[in-house]
Amino acid sequence: MVDSLQILSQNRPNDFISIQSYQDFVKFLKDERKKVLLFYWKECGPCKAFIPEYVRFIEDQKSSDILFAAVESQNDRFIQSYFGLTPDYYPKPVLIDEKNKLKHTFRYTLPIEKFKDELKEQTGLTFSSKRTGGGKKKEKVHSFVKSSNCKLDFCKIHGSKRVFKL
Repeated sequence: MVDSLQILSQNRPNDFISIQSYQDFVKFLKDERKKVLLFYWKECGPCKAFIPEYVRFIEDQKSSDILFAAVESQNDRFIQSYFGLTPDYYPKPVLIDEKNKLKHTFRYTLPIEKFKDELKEQTGLTFSSKRTGGGKKKEKVHSFVKSSNCKLDFCKIHGSKRVFKL
């Protein structure tokens, strides 16, 4: 999971930043595009389910008016406080505007289509969709999330409550 983010930052340096240092964060802030910043924890079950979908979504974009980034929980306390957030659940994708102000905290991460719809609604941009997920893949993701030890609040935010009851 974390390896896929590292590979993405090497393959798409203009479209994705893996924030691991203060210098990476400054580079993120200097970019004048809208930004999607993903806060995650490498041991989080829902994060493990979302990150491969997030990476595929970014890879499918030919060019983007949005800079995508991710920061792991061990490096995110300062960054979350910078935007007035608290590290209360993962994964937590947020939209940052061109002036580096928090614009939106996403309610959904899975299924990825809900995340894309919410991103489109917030930015007005359209996104390509080369890959489509089959029913089996969705079932796998939902059962994986269901079997994780996430809090009820976390699942409500990500729409999981509609799929199953905890």
